[in-house]
Amino acid sequence: MPLIEKEIEINAPLEKVFEIAQDVEEYPHFMPSIKSVRILEKEGDRRITEWVGRVEELGRTITWKEEDIWDKERGECRFRGFEGDFNKYEGVWIFQRKGEGTLVRLKIEYEMHIPLIGVLLQGLIKRKVEESARDMLEGLKERCELGEV
Repeated sequence: MPLIEKEIEINAPLEKVFEIAQDVEEYPHFMPSIKSVRILEKEGDRRITEWVGRVEELGRTITWKEEDIWDKERGECRFRGFEGDFNKYEGVWIFQRKGEGTLVRLKIEYEMHIPLIGVLLQGLIKRKVEESARDMLEGLKERCELGEV
C-alpha cells in the first residue's frame, strides 16, 4: 500500500498554521487537482468532509468522504476516508514548532483499485496523490506567509 510523506517549513507561528490548515473548503483555490471540498458535519474537533478531485489524464473525477480529527494540543490532524473511490485513504498532519516558524509533515496512506486497467494506472494515481500533497503544503505555506486568513 503506497505511503506518501511530505513536509514543508512555514514562516508563521504554529497556531496560525494550524488554524489556516483547518479551512479545508479553501483548498480548491490552491490545489488544481481538487474541484471542491465541503464540510458536511462539524462537532468540536471532528469534521466530516466531502472531497471531489480531478484526474485530467483519465478525464474523470474521484470522490471521497473523510473524517478529520483536529487535535490542537497534540498539534495534529488524523484523517481517514470512509466512503468513495479510495479503498483506503488515511493519514496524519503533524505540526511542530521550528524556531519562529512551523514544520508541517503530511503522511498519506492510500489504496485505490480501478477494475480491469487499475494495475496500469497505479503509477499515475501515486503521482497524483503526491502532487496533491505537495500542492496542499505549498498552498498552506503561501496562505500563512502572506497573512491571508
